[in-house]
Amino acid sequence: MMLTGPEAIDQVVFGANGLFSGLNEKKYLINMSSVSPDYTKEIAKKIEPSGVKFIDAPVSGSKKPAEDGQLVILAGGKEEDVRDVEDVLLAMGKKVVYCGPVGHGSMMKMTINLLLGVMMAGMAEMMHFGQKGGLRKETMLEVLYSGALNCPLFQLKNDLFLEEKFTPQFPLKHMSKDLRFVMQTAQTTGAMIPEATTALRFFEIAEKNGLGEEDFAAVYKVFQQMVS
Repeated sequence: MMLTGPEAIDQVVFGANGLFSGLNEKKYLINMSSVSPDYTKEIAKKIEPSGVKFIDAPVSGSKKPAEDGQLVILAGGKEEDVRDVEDVLLAMGKKVVYCGPVGHGSMMKMTINLLLGVMMAGMAEMMHFGQKGGLRKETMLEVLYSGALNCPLFQLKNDLFLEEKFTPQFPLKHMSKDLRFVMQTAQTTGAMIPEATTALRFFEIAEKNGLGEEDFAAVYKVFQQMVS
């Protein structure tokens, strides 16, 4: 399953003609959706009576890595179960990382997307700040790519920033959703996440401004609009 969230998963598993009636100890159920660790543990508990082998295996990577089979699979569950299905997972990914028991795949997804959201909000803020000081976008990006801060994420967004046409590679609405899951998880674990909290505020403003279907780099438009 790679679905939009808990509501869709509940419908697919427990809804009319759902998967639950067909689950048994000979089968595996792999949830690759981006959801909170708490929800992952909740669904694992609900399906436990069926005896099915349950794995949470969200992915790191967006549209292009998915098309190229270059996703990184973040797997949680019994290690032997993960190894049993590793060949299946590698059909869509370049690497399977075993993260721990059920829920740890989802926790890793929230962890990596926390950094992803903060990095993209930071890049957008950098571009806005430099422009206000008279710098050209091309010059800022050249400097960014020439030093230790260079990374594939920033390069992937190059044309989006230059053209200010944010064709979705990873829709902004999904980043907002994932950062809300991060917030919920931090409340459960007691983690301090001030940077993610601030980033979420800007992604939610962007969503309210109708940018949810654009790439999450479109958070840049919020900085531009707030001072225009």
